Amino acid sequence: MVSRNRSTHLHAASSFPTEGATRRFSRRFEPLRSKEWWVSLFNVCVVLAGCRLWFDPGPSTAFFYGHPIPLELFQEYERVVVEADNLELDQIPDTSKAQVFAYVSVGEAERWRAGHEELPRQWFPGVNPNWNSDIADLTAPGWRNYILTQRVASLWDQGYRGFFLDTLNSYQIAYPDLAAQVAQKQALVNLIREIHQRFPGIQLLFNRGFELLPEVGDLAEGIVAESLYYTWDPASQRYEEVDEKDRAWLLERLREANRRYNLPVTVIDYLPPDQRELAREDAERIVAMGFTPWVANPALDVVGVGRADLGEQ
Repeated sequence: MVSRNRSTHLHAASSFPTEGATRRFSRRFEPLRSKEWWVSLFNVCVVLAGCRLWFDPGPSTAFFYGHPIPLELFQEYERVVVEADNLELDQIPDTSKAQVFAYVSVGEAERWRAGHEELPRQWFPGVNPNWNSDIADLTAPGWRNYILTQRVASLWDQGYRGFFLDTLNSYQIAYPDLAAQVAQKQALVNLIREIHQRFPGIQLLFNRGFELLPEVGDLAEGIVAESLYYTWDPASQRYEEVDEKDRAWLLERLREANRRYNLPVTVIDYLPPDQRELAREDAERIVAMGFTPWVANPALDVVGVGRADLGEQ
């Protein structure tokens, strides 16, 4: 680029182009001086950089619910989300850099989990057939106490300080009525607040729960969402590409969570374990959006593709 100061300096040397030639050269590049041109150039650079200037992807995150848990994940990732029934915390190497998060289903009771048969049936107004679980009435005092004492407090006593709160939207399936949904949402907000208050220093990750963020977004360390580009359909038992409209909707929610509530975003996409190259391409696309990726199978019992596989931490 030719600036005025540079041009003045150039004119001082007789061996350089004449003043007329310099003016013609300057006119040719006059658009470079316009604000609009620089704005356009900046936008192009942002696109080429994968839009990462706009988002902080936050800590690298892995999810593994199987057994045994590969211990290298605790060396390679800053956060690891686990099914606590499959891990003893003293198994984790002393050199681990990872913050460990225990999975907790807040809105559903898993039928496979020990003690499920003892839970009163009146707590569960609906069923999620896709995952063979019972949808909870979040206003039921007994369910609230179960989450606080049997799930969170029990895991806290084991040494967990991070918790991944799942099934935050399940009440919408069991309660299609708007008034009932308002009551369920408020009960969920109160429960999350009580968890945060009762266990000082607790770290919470939310799986979606976008409608909760205005009231409890400041209590979260980050937000997670499944199925931005690829998903798993439990009904058909097939991997599928996410519909463009659904992707656009989710992308807007994730951007809002990041911008308005300053929450790092992690995206979990689902692809067959034998399609590692496609999973890597998908992870790179997620990173380009400014998010942390984890691409794996729906059971999350196979090591997926994350930022460590892309040479990032």
